[in-house]
This record gives sequence, C-alpha cells and structure tokens, in this order.
Amino acid sequence: MLVSRHLWDPYQPGGTRNGVSQLPCEDPMPQCDDIFLGDYFSMQISKSRVSVLSASTHPRSGLSDDTGRPLHYQQQLLTVIGRKALRLGR
Repeated sequence: MLVSRHLWDPYQPGGTRNGVSQLPCEDPMPQCDDIFLGDYFSMQISKSRVSVLSASTHPRSGLSDDTGRPLHYQQQLLTVIGRKALRLGR
C-alpha cells in the first residue's frame, strides 16, 4: 500500500546549479557514480497509528537548474496514518 501519491526519485535533483551538480553523491566529484541514499526510511507501529518516515522529491523547490528546468530537492516526510485506515484493526 502506498502512503503517498508522490514517489521518490533518487536521481533528483539531476541538474546543476551555478555549475555544481545537485545529485546526492557519496563523493563531491563532477561525475556522480554512486547516489547516496542514506537512512531515508523508517516505520513505527503503535496500537492506533503507523508512522512512516520517508524521502520525497515533491513538490519542486521553486529554483531552476542551469538549463531552466525546476529542481526537485530531496526532503524528509513524516506520514502518520491510523491503523483503521490501513485495515490493521483498532
């Protein structure tokens, strides 16, 4: 079951801003070979709720890359859903 309508794209932001790559690379190199995913996902379950910590690249940031395309920066989201809504009882 999806808890968000907006899926995460680890290759965003894929452009450059002022000549600097905006990709979340492991090393600050001009060519990015390894995307850094980090600790972006967690889930906690209580008697009445399910809390999901995740990453998203939605909505776009309002900034543009060097070619004028919008940048979609990664951000952390905390989504809390009632167990009833997920049909997990209580």
